[in-house]
Amino acid sequence: MSETRRKRWTKPEALSLQETWQKSGQNQIDFCKEVGIPMSTFSTWRRKLRDSGELQTNPQLKPKPKFVELPRPRTISSQAQSIEIITPRGFRLTLPANFAATDLRSVLSVIEPC
Repeated sequence: MSETRRKRWTKPEALSLQETWQKSGQNQIDFCKEVGIPMSTFSTWRRKLRDSGELQTNPQLKPKPKFVELPRPRTISSQAQSIEIITPRGFRLTLPANFAATDLRSVLSVIEPC
C-alpha cells in the first residue's frame, strides 16, 4: 500500500504562489485547480502572509464594503401630521408624526425580519 504525503510549503514558496495568483487575473478557485493545490491550503497561507505583512494585497481585489450609504434624511416639519415609510418589501406605513422610535423598531422587526 503506497502512502501519499502532502507537500509542506515553505514560506517563500507560498509567497511566490500568492504573487503569481495576483498577477494571473484568475479567481482563487480556478488558480488552485490549475496549479493543483487545495484551496484551503492556499487560503491559509494567504491569511498568514497577509497578517504578517509579507503579502502586499492588490487593492483591486479587496472585498467591497458590505454597507450601503444612505442619503441624509430630510428634516421633518414640526407641523407634519404623519410620516409615511415604505419598507424594502413594499409595506407602506403611515404613522403619526409623534410615533415613538422604539415602537417603530418593534413594528419593523415584525414586518421586515432580518
